[in-house]
Amino acid sequence: MPASSVIGREAPKKLLEESLNSPKSELMVVYGRRRVGKTFLIKHVLGKRIDFEMTGIENGDLQDQLQNFANKLEEFSGKEIAKPKSWMQAFGVLKKYLASLNTKKKKVLFLDELPWIDTHKSKFLGMLGHFWNDWAIYNHVLLVVCGSAASWMINHVLNDKGSLHNRTTQYLPLQPFTLLETEQFLKAKNIQANRYQVVQLYMALGGIPYYLDLLKPQQSIPQNIDRLCFDINGFLRDEFRRLYKSLFEKAENHILVVKALASK
Repeated sequence: MPASSVIGREAPKKLLEESLNSPKSELMVVYGRRRVGKTFLIKHVLGKRIDFEMTGIENGDLQDQLQNFANKLEEFSGKEIAKPKSWMQAFGVLKKYLASLNTKKKKVLFLDELPWIDTHKSKFLGMLGHFWNDWAIYNHVLLVVCGSAASWMINHVLNDKGSLHNRTTQYLPLQPFTLLETEQFLKAKNIQANRYQVVQLYMALGGIPYYLDLLKPQQSIPQNIDRLCFDINGFLRDEFRRLYKSLFEKAENHILVVKALASK
């Protein structure tokens, strides 16, 4: 799907396209809350230009992530890839694959859910920094790294004091839809709603594209909200807990704090 088919997101689309078409290597950091549409936007703007992509495995250990890397590189290269023993070896294999591509176009890499890839004592971030500093920066590469844990992305990538220090060339904190983008999204889904109803919906679901995509055109706004939030099988009924568990190792502590604040 071309970038023009993505609703709204004009500034983020332009930033991605500029990074893709710039004459130098670019390291772009993308972050934002879960369900806000980061992966959707990146894949629909960069599309078939992506030469390698990998999504971290939630709760996966080092061996899981390395096997995942090998599987994805096998998909893109069309060659059998043995599981690397370390991230140093993995990035060495990746460099060989990228160097073998018979193209003058910018090489595009997309690493999604970066915090999941960087497992305990894996040395992933250090090796990623080495890959960028030693090879990618000199070889016309667009490296897009993405994560839902915003504080992790800021502390460990944007504000890294190690090999990634000051290496980010572009960063994109993706925000929820504005009211206008929400209205445009509803029209694209053939959902009838006046502006008062759009505001009501926005207060209930926010401008989160994933949630808005769950709406059914044949139901009114109140019926949709009732189905999603209050029905016993409603998708959003337990979304609060799911989100916290996906973002924090000790989610229950964070939930207790939020509940305490809400009670006052």
